[in-house]
Amino acid sequence: MTPADYKGTSGLEWLSDVDSYALLNVQLNLEKARSDYFSGDKGKPRYKKKHCCRDTYTTNFCKNNIRFEGAGIRLPKIADPIRLSMHIPVRPGGQLKNVTVTHEPDEKWYFSITFEYPAEEAEPSFGLRQFFKTGGRDAVSAIGLDMSVPFLYVDNTGKKPSYEINRDEIRFIKQYRKLEK
Repeated sequence: MTPADYKGTSGLEWLSDVDSYALLNVQLNLEKARSDYFSGDKGKPRYKKKHCCRDTYTTNFCKNNIRFEGAGIRLPKIADPIRLSMHIPVRPGGQLKNVTVTHEPDEKWYFSITFEYPAEEAEPSFGLRQFFKTGGRDAVSAIGLDMSVPFLYVDNTGKKPSYEINRDEIRFIKQYRKLEK
């Protein structure tokens, strides 16, 4: 039985309002949890209640049902594109795989967009090439990382994690007090 088989059942008409790939993903997750339980890999699956669990669903890309339009994204069963505020730009050349939509307790909606990119062959660094040639440990440099509550980590030179967008440096500062409310 697939979720589509239940759409005509009395009392389950609301299944027609939901994206079929979202229903399919729920069924696949249930089947995986059951097979893991019966194989002995994991414990008994815990069933979710409607108002006690995280509001989230995943829909898969198929036949251009998910697409970027302007500054937003269009999802199945939603009439208008949803405006996005993306903190990392999408790198071109990837294949869109799925989108996970999460509604957090702070009343904000978050979209996790998954892309698949072709594998890139990485060139070994100069130090690794020297190490493979000579076998000497001095050719390879090491770095030490210490966990940091406000910055995620601090390396042995004192640098903190950051990335650059449009020539602006973005630092990973955990905003505990601001987000606590």
